[in-house]
Amino acid sequence: MAFNCGLRRGELLGVKLPDVDLARNELTVRSETLKSRTQRIIPLNTRVRRDLEDYLEKRRKKHCTTEYLWISEKSDTKLTEDGLKHLIKMIVRESDIKFHIHQCRHTFAVNFLHNSGQNSFKLQARLGHRSIV
Repeated sequence: MAFNCGLRRGELLGVKLPDVDLARNELTVRSETLKSRTQRIIPLNTRVRRDLEDYLEKRRKKHCTTEYLWISEKSDTKLTEDGLKHLIKMIVRESDIKFHIHQCRHTFAVNFLHNSGQNSFKLQARLGHRSIV
């Protein structure tokens, strides 16, 4: 989701179940998780939708009750920043590709402009930036 939606770390960790609308293929990024404090709607591409459906099914099987989308591996609580750091370290170790979570946002932005033919103003809105500079 970080790579395909361009979310910041705090936005990613702050996603709650009601924020995901698979019927409309949208993710609501609530204002309280945003740097700009302005809510935005992110369209979900096919890859994110498929991955979310798989994740939500696994989550249901674990009988999770926390309102947050991303849960801790060890308990039915939200994924913390430390938990996310640990997860990224595991991915780096297994893939041998060094990155940090914010690089996913950068990659999303480059891909958005290069592959979709969209302009920088649409990217600004998608990323939740107040200014283009």
